[in-house]
Amino acid sequence: MSGQTTLRVTMELLSDTIFGSGFSIPGGEDIAVCRDDADYPYLKGSTLKGLLR
Repeated sequence: MSGQTTLRVTMELLSDTIFGSGFSIPGGEDIAVCRDDADYPYLKGSTLKGLLR
Protein backbone atom coordinates (compact mmCIF):
# COMPACT_ATOMS: atom_id res chain seq x y z
CA MET A 1 0.00 0.00 0.00
CA SER A 2 1.41 3.39 -0.98
CA GLY A 3 1.09 6.39 1.32
CA GLN A 4 -0.50 8.52 -1.39
CA THR A 5 -4.15 9.56 -1.55
CA THR A 6 -5.83 11.39 -4.41
CA LEU A 7 -8.70 13.80 -3.80
CA ARG A 8 -10.72 15.72 -6.36
CA VAL A 9 -11.80 19.02 -4.82
CA THR A 10 -14.31 21.48 -6.28
CA MET A 11 -14.36 24.99 -4.84
CA GLU A 12 -16.66 27.92 -5.45
CA LEU A 13 -14.93 31.24 -4.84
CA LEU A 14 -17.32 33.83 -3.47
CA SER A 15 -15.01 36.80 -4.07
CA ASP A 16 -12.07 37.80 -6.26
CA THR A 17 -9.07 35.66 -5.39
CA ILE A 18 -5.44 35.57 -6.48
CA PHE A 19 -3.21 32.62 -5.66
CA GLY A 20 0.41 33.68 -6.00
CA SER A 21 3.02 31.40 -7.51
CA GLY A 22 5.22 31.48 -4.40
CA PHE A 23 8.26 32.59 -6.38
CA SER A 24 9.10 35.96 -4.88
CA ILE A 25 11.57 38.12 -6.74
CA PRO A 26 13.51 40.76 -4.80
CA GLY A 27 12.04 44.15 -5.67
CA GLY A 28 9.08 42.52 -7.43
CA GLU A 29 5.65 41.27 -6.50
CA ASP A 30 4.35 37.72 -6.02
CA ILE A 31 1.28 38.17 -8.20
CA ALA A 32 2.23 35.65 -10.90
CA VAL A 33 -0.61 33.13 -10.98
CA CYS A 34 0.10 29.43 -11.50
CA ARG A 35 -1.42 28.33 -14.82
CA ASP A 36 -1.74 24.92 -16.44
CA ASP A 37 -1.01 23.99 -20.08
CA ALA A 38 -4.45 25.26 -21.15
CA ASP A 39 -3.74 28.63 -19.42
CA TYR A 40 -6.28 28.03 -16.65
CA PRO A 41 -5.27 29.27 -13.19
CA TYR A 42 -4.89 26.59 -10.55
CA LEU A 43 -4.14 26.20 -6.87
CA LYS A 44 -1.17 24.00 -6.01
CA GLY A 45 -1.85 21.15 -3.61
CA SER A 46 0.88 22.35 -1.25
CA THR A 47 -0.81 25.77 -1.05
CA LEU A 48 -4.15 24.18 -0.23
CA LYS A 49 -2.48 21.98 2.37
CA GLY A 50 -0.92 25.06 4.01
CA LEU A 51 -4.25 26.89 4.05
CA LEU A 52 -6.01 23.93 5.65
CA ARG A 53 -3.27 23.50 8.22
